[in-house]
Amino acid sequence: MLEIAASYKDTRVYQEGLEDGARSLVIRQLNWRFNSISPELRAQIESLDLEQVEALAEVLLDFKSLKDLNTWRMAHGEVVNP
Repeated sequence: MLEIAASYKDTRVYQEGLEDGARSLVIRQLNWRFNSISPELRAQIESLDLEQVEALAEVLLDFKSLKDLNTWRMAHGEVVNP
């Protein structure tokens, strides 16, 4: 039984759910911090992989404006137009 519990985390469905949840949380945090974000910005965040989303989640609380987000994305090889 423990073997099944450990292996479900390796499934594609589990990983996709984890990524979707992380993206959703980052989008909610950005909406909260900046009142709202554009649909284009939302789509760009939704295209990030889990590692990028987790890195963004760690730094976004320090952002003062959406320009800070763009600076972060430029440093990570992607430009966001807020």
